[in-house]
Amino acid sequence: MNNSNDQAVNRAVLVDEFSPEEVDRVVRQMELISAEPSRYRRLIAAREIFSHYDLPQDDPTHATPEVEDSLGSSDCPWEEDLASSLQVLEEAAFMAVRYSVEFKIVKSQERIRLEPNFKGPDSSDPVDTDQVKTSTVTAWIALAEKVQSPFFKALLSHLAFQSQAKDAHIHARIAVSSYLTAARAETRAADKVYLLRTAIHLARSIKNQSMSKSAMEDLEILAESLLTSKRKSVGAAREALTTLVSLHSPRALDLAKQASLLWGETPVGGVFWELWLTADTGRNNHDQIWHQRISTVIKAAESSTSNQVRATRLADALALAEQSGLPELREQVSVMLQGVRKLDLEYMNIRASSYQFEEQFEEMVAALLLDPIIADYVHDFPLQCSEQTTHENKDSSFPPWYLRLNALASSTAPLGDFEKNRKIVEAQNNLAPLTALFPISLQTSEGLPLYTPKTEEERFDLDLVAWEIQLLDQWAPVLFEALHRTIDNSIPSLEELSQVLSFDGKTTTISAQLTGSFLRFWSGDSSGALHTALPMVEALVREAVLRADRGIFRLQKNQVPGQYVGLGVLLELFFESYNVGENDQRFLKSIYKHPGGWNLRNQLFHGYLPNIHGSKVAGVVLYSILRILVLSAVSAEDTSDQSEASKSEA
Repeated sequence: MNNSNDQAVNRAVLVDEFSPEEVDRVVRQMELISAEPSRYRRLIAAREIFSHYDLPQDDPTHATPEVEDSLGSSDCPWEEDLASSLQVLEEAAFMAVRYSVEFKIVKSQERIRLEPNFKGPDSSDPVDTDQVKTSTVTAWIALAEKVQSPFFKALLSHLAFQSQAKDAHIHARIAVSSYLTAARAETRAADKVYLLRTAIHLARSIKNQSMSKSAMEDLEILAESLLTSKRKSVGAAREALTTLVSLHSPRALDLAKQASLLWGETPVGGVFWELWLTADTGRNNHDQIWHQRISTVIKAAESSTSNQVRATRLADALALAEQSGLPELREQVSVMLQGVRKLDLEYMNIRASSYQFEEQFEEMVAALLLDPIIADYVHDFPLQCSEQTTHENKDSSFPPWYLRLNALASSTAPLGDFEKNRKIVEAQNNLAPLTALFPISLQTSEGLPLYTPKTEEERFDLDLVAWEIQLLDQWAPVLFEALHRTIDNSIPSLEELSQVLSFDGKTTTISAQLTGSFLRFWSGDSSGALHTALPMVEALVREAVLRADRGIFRLQKNQVPGQYVGLGVLLELFFESYNVGENDQRFLKSIYKHPGGWNLRNQLFHGYLPNIHGSKVAGVVLYSILRILVLSAVSAEDTSDQSEASKSEA
């Protein structure tokens, strides 16, 4: 027992105190790797040289046969210990090359840390420096003392510092000095910037001002060369300036200005303008910077040969003008963007048509009105309806127009089932995944920007609305015809219809106005019906929400007088107050609220009359009014009381 303990102690000593031969052997391998021209190539070379370690830890071949073979037989304990210590050195060298510095902005300050090349929620490869074995840290220190490559000396010393090895401050100084030397020897601009940024932050972490200043000056010189040399590197310049601006370098403002003017017109120019604005800490030149930035975008727009590109860039310029907070600049760009309405944006107009049998159309009308007599078709109607049906709570009979109107109001046919539509759109996106990934930007009829979805959820919702509008376009003529056939040959009186189109069966101002709209429609004045009915939709929804005791009045704020909330907010409160189902919610939103739908309220009230087809739209609007009346007949509270009553009876 004691003998085995002694062997364990001897083994530990050998691992901690590596022989010069072992260290020299691994150092030669590292020098071979460092001869590669870039950090990426060094990683590839390391994977080739230390290929026997580049395996998952649970792989049965994770043992190191190459090491054992190179040392010969491992029969005696001494050779076994030697193989183990050499393995620790090689593993440590291979681990080191698989760490990279990660730069993060934390509370407006740039921070750095050596992170594993792969870091997942449960594991990393290699392990985080907080979990590195003591023997590995010892190997890093031993290799750092012998290796001549500035790159590896910097990396190994940095790892020792971050792992909180003994004399960490000394390791940090060695790392900074080696990073500076390595940066001068690198060939790739991005690698030079990476090493200098690391040196700056590492020097600051140990409060060594002279080394930090030296690294900062080197990075400033490098950044300037990236802006003036023939072979310019946008990415390297961006990274260099990010650090210089973050740390308030003396030359940060001038370099950021130079980069903005150099790349300002390119798609990547935005980041340099932001850096210039950030570098202007005194805000002495903020207005001038914004003017120059927006002028650059306008210049690019005016030089565009495509009207579509011109419109897009002017829209970008207006977004920047609004961000600047300069009213005169915003007005100037807005006037230019408004000029787009006079241009031909050269859009493709794709149309499709499908044939519908007249008999099928008649069946749809009859199904909406629940009346087989009203339509001309061959198929037997599933519901047998007489010409007059007795209401179960009344002794008198209701006229045919009332029964048909009630049946139409109770129908939820236009958009169908929401879940089914959602699955259809998902299937369409799966069939054409590339199309589903393309960004979409909606525009007004004048070519001005209207709406752009920002998230995947908003994009899918826009696709869903587009499908729902296709369904609505197919149902609009059917609804139009069904509404006309509700009256057949008998138009209801003003008083009768007004009582039907009210919440409590009594004539009100709203019901009287709606009655006039329906009578206009039945008289053939679809346009008049639309223009008189649409404002009353908001009044009808508002009245329903007020009946549900929801607070919707707002007091005067600045120059905005006291008023009720608009239709968009009212609809959400209406849905909540009356337990409106998803199908009806989608229908009402698509025609009144969603920018990707008909958006009738804004279209009509803002004067975009050519976009509204009176006859088709009027039928849908009047049908939606009937749906609102039906949905608001029972509030959410009443529905809850009814469900509790049914439970108690059970």
